[in-house]
Amino acid sequence: ERHEGFHLKPPKHAFLVFRGQFPLLWIDNCYTYFEMYNVPVRNWIGTAILYFEDHAALWLQAYKRTHRQINWDSFITAVVAEFGSDEYDGQMSMLLQLRQTGTVAEYKRSFENCMYHLLSTDAALPSKWFVSHFIHGLRDELRAAVRLHYPASVTRAAALAHIQEEEHDHQRP
Repeated sequence: ERHEGFHLKPPKHAFLVFRGQFPLLWIDNCYTYFEMYNVPVRNWIGTAILYFEDHAALWLQAYKRTHRQINWDSFITAVVAEFGSDEYDGQMSMLLQLRQTGTVAEYKRSFENCMYHLLSTDAALPSKWFVSHFIHGLRDELRAAVRLHYPASVTRAAALAHIQEEEHDHQRP
């Protein structure tokens, strides 16, 4: 970008460290980084593996010993197979067991973490399904009032629950 005769260099972004969690998110961020900085395809693996840490770094060391010729597609397939095989089931289980124990805001944050994670693995999951499960996990004194409004999104359900939470807290002696 040019600004009054000066060339402004875009900020350098750090490459995302991979410790074995959320492999699909990590891979998506890899593609974004490679595109943003025009990293040649031949350097993708070399760039990515520099940022493996903890358990992922140990796995990588073993993987490299057993796979001499590594290409990007087989590499990311192996990463997903190793670190993402139970990702969907784990997130689904967490979401189905999630119940509001603190504030609506805290519950919404936890719920959305699971929801967005699930949507990144299966975009076909319907919004109504998430709304229904969000409402189901609300505290008893909030659930019915929110359900009466038939909210169309988790965001709307959370806003209604927050209003009910404030009313409920205000009515307490």
